[in-house]
Amino acid sequence: MPTSFGVSNEGTLASFVERYGFATLISGSAGELVASHIPIMLQRSGGKLILVGHVARANAQWEHPTVQNPKAQASSPQRAS
Repeated sequence: MPTSFGVSNEGTLASFVERYGFATLISGSAGELVASHIPIMLQRSGGKLILVGHVARANAQWEHPTVQNPKAQASSPQRAS
């Protein structure tokens, strides 16, 4: 993601997560991408913001390998006009 689109203001990030409260988790397995909407929240630990989400066991995506150094990207829901 271009740095010009990044948001580093913690207040702005916290407001966004509190307002929308979900994210799209995307992972790959066997050469295919899988995406799931998951609930998220922010926690503070050691002076850092931690993004926490939950994937239900009924969702097979929880079995996919985890990623080292994950990146987060969020966007607000688009409204139909």
